[in-house]
Amino acid sequence: MKSRHLIIISFVLIFFVNDLYSQIGVFPPILFINPLSRGGMVTLTNTGFSDKEVEVVFRFGYVGNDENGNHKLIYNDTVLERQYSLVPYIKAFPKKVIIKPQKQQVVRFLVRNIGDKPDGTYWTRMGIRSKDPAKPVTKAEDTSKITAAIELVTEVNTLIMFQKGSVNAGVDIPFINTIAVGDTFNLYVNYERLGNSPFMGNVTIGIFDRNGDPVETFSEKLGVFNTLVRRYSFEKAYFSPGTYTAEFTITNEREDVPEKNTLKFDVFSKKFTFEVR
Repeated sequence: MKSRHLIIISFVLIFFVNDLYSQIGVFPPILFINPLSRGGMVTLTNTGFSDKEVEVVFRFGYVGNDENGNHKLIYNDTVLERQYSLVPYIKAFPKKVIIKPQKQQVVRFLVRNIGDKPDGTYWTRMGIRSKDPAKPVTKAEDTSKITAAIELVTEVNTLIMFQKGSVNAGVDIPFINTIAVGDTFNLYVNYERLGNSPFMGNVTIGIFDRNGDPVETFSEKLGVFNTLVRRYSFEKAYFSPGTYTAEFTITNEREDVPEKNTLKFDVFSKKFTFEVR
């Protein structure tokens, strides 16, 4: 008697919000659940030319940093998870679906009553996992052979937020550190979250020499869910020995956050001086 032996070798490759690798587009990139209806929706688009099996998964996490000050998704913060996780309260409809090429699928979300939770912003990361649909095995196949299959799964990772009751957010920079390594000058900035909600905004950083002339000026999106240490690296050749000033300006302006969900925030400005030897 012949028996079927099917060995599935799964290589799960996760690419976070990277359209180069995933055929599935997601809009909006950040979903704010309506606090009155406790509902919301995203539109998934199969931009490729083949069917894709799509699954919605939830996992509590946020953008933090690794030991080197680089951006990293943090999934093991059980303290913050107990306080702010939306995972136990949210459902997706449908949770799994096959999307035809060049077609769209609306996924709706419903948050059950969380009246027992204090005011604040609750959130979850939403993973949109996609893969080729499984091919049916026919009886005519030779079941005496051992076969192998490679399953490629890609994931677009986005954010769902639910603002409950009176919400507020702020940010502070208690201190900075500077470290020179070889030909690189590193500026480590410590962002501290204030309030009962993550801070979502924009930071502009300017570095000036002792004469007030700009050495570096740049801006980037800023999301502070917990204490965040961010490293900014520059070519050391631009910094001759002397005293410098780092100026920080933070606003709540961010194009991927709807105006109605933007929390009130006064422009934050702070300066630090540091020495380059």
